[in-house]
Amino acid sequence: MQTFSTDISDTLQLQGQCFLPGIGLLHIVRSPAEKSYQKNQLTPPSYEIVLDPSVRSAGAAPSIERRMADA
Repeated sequence: MQTFSTDISDTLQLQGQCFLPGIGLLHIVRSPAEKSYQKNQLTPPSYEIVLDPSVRSAGAAPSIERRMADA
């Protein structure tokens, strides 16, 4: 069985989102650095990969199927 983790990773890095047919939409949620004046702290920016299973069609999102077909 072939894994497509490299294709998924590349699509996420280049496009910020990747549609997985039958599974949903993977996308990156970016949070900027934040300054807390009360605590005198600066929190670093963060990144989180989120799966949204409610998305059932690619629409404008890059699809892993298209990426594999283009390869």
